[in-house]
Amino acid sequence: MRSLLSEATAGASAVNSIGVACAGQIDRSTQKILFSPNLNWKDAPLKDDLEAATGIRTFVENDVNAGTYGEWRFGFRGEGLNVVGIFIGTGIGGGLILNGRVFRGSHGVGGELGHITLNPFGYHCRCGNKGCFEAYCGGSYIEERVRQHLAQGITASSGIS
Repeated sequence: MRSLLSEATAGASAVNSIGVACAGQIDRSTQKILFSPNLNWKDAPLKDDLEAATGIRTFVENDVNAGTYGEWRFGFRGEGLNVVGIFIGTGIGGGLILNGRVFRGSHGVGGELGHITLNPFGYHCRCGNKGCFEAYCGGSYIEERVRQHLAQGITASSGIS
């Protein structure tokens, strides 16, 4: 980390702060990662750890909130007051801009669209629930089911029953 910071600031002004976008539920007051199912983190003090390692003020935000805000602010240039961002990758994340502000909800997961229950008896999700949107359409879950089908000899040409 220190060598990266040294390289980044060579011939330039010092780094004043660090911003980190991380998958998972972030506690707004402590900026701890409360729960990140895809990273298998619980109560991770990422802000404190980075500040201790670098001595630089650090801010932590949910990755999809940060991405949605960035797209709204710099892509749309702040046009419109309400935006929904959906990011499909390892999982499925959602970010909301309502009335020009990031909406986090009462527990900091206001835009977590990937954990809307599609089928209460469906596939297990890493968040602990069953049938989440993410458990059906998230990249890691699709990969897992393809591996299972291949292990069972099921291919695209043989069809899935």
